[in-house]
Amino acid sequence: MGENDNMDYFYQQVLQKDVTRRLQVGQDLIDYLNDPHRSADVDQEKSRLDKTIDELTGWVNASNYKVALLGLDIVSAFIDRLSDRFKGYVGTVIPALVDRLGDSKDQVREQAQAVILKLMEQTAPVMFVWERLIPGFKHKNFRSREGVCLCLTSTLNTFGPQALSLSKIVPFLCTLTGDSNGQVRETSIMTLVDVYRYVGERVRADLGKRDLPSARLQTIYSKFDEALNSGNMALIPSQDKSFEDDESVDGSRPSSSQSAFKVPTTKKPSNPGNSSRRPSATGASKIGGQSKEGAGGIDEEDFVKAFTDVPTVQIYSSRDLEDNLNKIREVLSDDKHDWDQRATALKKVRSLLIAGATDYDCFYQHLRLLDGAFKLSAKDLRSQVVREACITVAHLSTILGNKFDHGAEGILPILFNLIPNCAKVMAMSGVSAIRFIIRHTHVPRLIPLITSNCTCKSVAVRRRCYDFLELLLQEWQTHSLERHVAVLVESIKKGIRDADAEARVEARK
Repeated sequence: MGENDNMDYFYQQVLQKDVTRRLQVGQDLIDYLNDPHRSADVDQEKSRLDKTIDELTGWVNASNYKVALLGLDIVSAFIDRLSDRFKGYVGTVIPALVDRLGDSKDQVREQAQAVILKLMEQTAPVMFVWERLIPGFKHKNFRSREGVCLCLTSTLNTFGPQALSLSKIVPFLCTLTGDSNGQVRETSIMTLVDVYRYVGERVRADLGKRDLPSARLQTIYSKFDEALNSGNMALIPSQDKSFEDDESVDGSRPSSSQSAFKVPTTKKPSNPGNSSRRPSATGASKIGGQSKEGAGGIDEEDFVKAFTDVPTVQIYSSRDLEDNLNKIREVLSDDKHDWDQRATALKKVRSLLIAGATDYDCFYQHLRLLDGAFKLSAKDLRSQVVREACITVAHLSTILGNKFDHGAEGILPILFNLIPNCAKVMAMSGVSAIRFIIRHTHVPRLIPLITSNCTCKSVAVRRRCYDFLELLLQEWQTHSLERHVAVLVESIKKGIRDADAEARVEARK
């Protein structure tokens, strides 16, 4: 072990205040933590680790957003490295994370929420984390108050209501329905609707006892009715106690859910026909030619060809790569640029990937900054821009695998919105991109984004969702699915009862 390869060295580096030095040493610390052999001494001296985590909260709260993002990534790496041994630091990092939920930049807010969910997933029971998040409902920054509401929705979608003592949380949501900020009021009401989707009429009865103004209460009730009539409820009877029985909540999953996990996994060996759906060596579907579904369609084989059907470029230095990525972001972030310029910029991302962009450390930092540009491109009115955006996202997933987790999580909801599009090239581009992401980016946070669409009003989306779930169950390792078994099983059950015959057929597979 070298003199610069131990926790004493990295503790001294974390004390640095210079932004340039922080950006240099931050990635080194992440690499160190990601290697268990190198970082064997990470928690040998508790007082040193305590001081390191304390100092890192300063990184997370840095005014420079690049340092803040890097600080969040380092905290995430510590969680991965220490797992439940990080539990003692939850109370230390949560206030800084709540502050960042109120950041002015989308990517910082999104990353802060991702770290909070990771704490629940790897470090401590969900309610243990939430007991420290609850003060965030009273945060002075309206974005932080809104962010805590959004975090509750993500928690419900990821872990279900059984992991929460919702009776402790709902009163704070009720208070926020009268917040001075309109955005917070709207978000808190929609969060109450999400609670209602999972818990049902107990929420309506509880709100009736809380002395809310009559007009506001009627507004909330009407939102409940809309959710009920839309068929978008997510009730799981065995989890109803989460709202009224605090003692029943310990953050663990019921044993029945664990045994239920065996249901979807047994279908792999029992259905030899599934082998025809597996990707070929190139990553394209063997049935790709049959999936274009009419004129204007595009399939996964077309995507694979398009990955490399781009102009050849060379990368001369890290600075050269940064300049190229900055220009790409400038073009893609402004929809006033001609559509062909935006399509060309998306192709150039693939050109840079082929030229070896992933060999440069700065690439990953700039990729994070491109998240918003990719989302905007996937929403474009020009089918050619949408097509190139979907191909580029699929290529990134193929090359980066799980390192594309943040980008995949951000773009997936927009790809789902493409599926009902009457323009076949847009719809099939969205479908193909989702399939590539499922194949190559195996991140548990993506599962709720897929299952939540199983109750979408669009029949086309519901049909596709069960196809996506089948692919996910074929491709992913068991350990990646275990925490979401209850949601997966319930989604498949809903599919079997779906009003649409084709959706039922897909779900039964």
